[in-house]
Amino acid sequence: ICPNSLDQQINQYMMQLTEHHTFPDPNTRVFIWIGATDFLSANFFQRNLPDPELVASNITTAVNNLINHGIRPQNIYVLNLPDLSEIPMTHPCPKNLSEITRTFNTKLANFLNSSTSLLPVHLVNMYSFYQNMIEHPQEYDLNVKTTKTFI
Repeated sequence: ICPNSLDQQINQYMMQLTEHHTFPDPNTRVFIWIGATDFLSANFFQRNLPDPELVASNITTAVNNLINHGIRPQNIYVLNLPDLSEIPMTHPCPKNLSEITRTFNTKLANFLNSSTSLLPVHLVNMYSFYQNMIEHPQEYDLNVKTTKTFI
């Protein structure tokens, strides 16, 4: 089963508001964590990896769509990606997957900062969080393993 795209999910939410003749609750919080599937599915199916700038731009467009439909920018949280070369399902992975992740995260931050500069959204740095978990597993009550595992 293929999940709905981000645009489809936002459009579905907006249609529900329209059908019920309501506006978004001013306290509505929106969390967007998307983009990994674009890169991982291309890796898995051995297709060309998508342009990180295009993926980041699509997320920014969706954020602006939410803002234009009444969601307060300060109530939007966009999570960037962890280093996709570090997750088990990508091994062995293309050598440039780590670089692509960093490029995507940089483009996403740049787009969000430029498009919502008056009222910024929250950019949650999952890349650093995940790297910290890898480098200091004991801080998260994780056991150090030398082999990759699937859960």
